[in-house]
Amino acid sequence: MAVPLSTLHPDTLEFDAAVLHVTDEGGVELDQTYFYATSGGQPNDTGIIKRNDEEFKILDVRKKDGHVLHILDRTGLESGDKVHCVIDEARRAKLRRMHTATHVLCAVLEKTDGAVVTGNQIGEERTRVDFKLDNFDVARIPFYFEEANRIIASGAPVRRYVTTREELMKDPSLVKLAMGFPEDVTDVHMVEIEGYDLQPCGGTHADGLEGIGTLVFEKTESKGKSNRRISFTLS
Repeated sequence: MAVPLSTLHPDTLEFDAAVLHVTDEGGVELDQTYFYATSGGQPNDTGIIKRNDEEFKILDVRKKDGHVLHILDRTGLESGDKVHCVIDEARRAKLRRMHTATHVLCAVLEKTDGAVVTGNQIGEERTRVDFKLDNFDVARIPFYFEEANRIIASGAPVRRYVTTREELMKDPSLVKLAMGFPEDVTDVHMVEIEGYDLQPCGGTHADGLEGIGTLVFEKTESKGKSNRRISFTLS
């Protein structure tokens, strides 16, 4: 599966495309798309697809069998249609900031106490991170957030690039998630927070830490033996 265009070009909010296929269920596949499809704990982009003066609202964007399907509020588009697409800028911006902040917090958890991230769910307003850590000490939470916000305050740039699976596997420690790295991905999108973190990720990210906001702790939960969940917002 190729790297989605949205991961390398998160600033692209409008583009032209052609309809390749419309599924029986109404999913629309385009010849190119900068809309982000739900994946890796990050929800999909929303926006509109225009055909001349007609507008179709995007309710969902999904991956299926290596294809990206746009789920619309109504039917009407057909194969061969030329369309103009507009991504919801406010939603994209919030998710970029939140996803980048999540990388910072996960890097702190890993580097300071050896936590292994087991999952996350990114949202516009709040996010949760699940991780495995023996002997978790709730008293360490203020330190995690202070350290994460110190890193964010550095304003470090964020770099995105593509490498191969073979190159990535030369250093397996770059794969941070407990589940490992998907077997079907050959073109690997890397995200580097300069000086602090480097890992494969297909999400959309800010161009740098400056301006993404301050991490604010909400709550922690136990999700079983050695498994914990931390929820946070950005202010």
